[in-house]
Amino acid sequence: MHSTFGDIHQNVGIWLQRLAQYLDLPEVYDIGAHTGMFTIALADLGCRVTAFEPVPSTLKELQRNVHDSKAADRIRIVERGLSNQDERVVIHQFSDETFNSLFPRSDAERSHYQLEVSGHAEIRVQPLDQLQQELSLPDPGLIKMDIEGAELYALQGAAHLLQNARPFILVEYSTENCRNAGYERRDLVHELQRHNYTALGLYRNTDERLYGPEHFNDPRIWNLIAVPGEAIDRFMSDFQSYKEW
Repeated sequence: MHSTFGDIHQNVGIWLQRLAQYLDLPEVYDIGAHTGMFTIALADLGCRVTAFEPVPSTLKELQRNVHDSKAADRIRIVERGLSNQDERVVIHQFSDETFNSLFPRSDAERSHYQLEVSGHAEIRVQPLDQLQQELSLPDPGLIKMDIEGAELYALQGAAHLLQNARPFILVEYSTENCRNAGYERRDLVHELQRHNYTALGLYRNTDERLYGPEHFNDPRIWNLIAVPGEAIDRFMSDFQSYKEW
């Protein structure tokens, strides 16, 4: 799994592959699939992947990349964003599409990342519980979620799935994105705990270790792996060498 944003995405790619193999190539939901980097890599491993991408311009590139891949028959694309309610909303688009977000970005943030506003698009968002039932989607064993601040609302809209399917989750944990969306990133941890998940922190670089909650205020923790409570003891035993607390 490769990306031009190696320090951000390399550890995500490593752990997605590791989790997929650990879970015996499960059904995967790639929420915020973008152009398909992780979608295609996971399908190449043998997973069946449902890729969620609501932005029309990005969706076209995702569709093209999936069509050109060797694993297209294992990928389903859903043109929808996820939230805690069903509505049409405006997404803010930027010169770097990986920063597209439902929430405005400050002048300081745009300057820091050298972003230009490139436009806006109206998209539909739905609760995952509603969408899964509507489309008869299979239960996932693994979810990757990177939706630029909308993660808390997407988790709230997936309460039934989280309680019943009990997937492992790899979710972005960005201070800036969470604050843009009106909450603090610790609220993601609390939402996961509410569903009996244990969160483990991942650095945004090549440090593959798993960090405990005493590290969660460290801004270098950029993603969380959320493990169902009933699976955490075995998981930590199997990955003891990665434990850092």
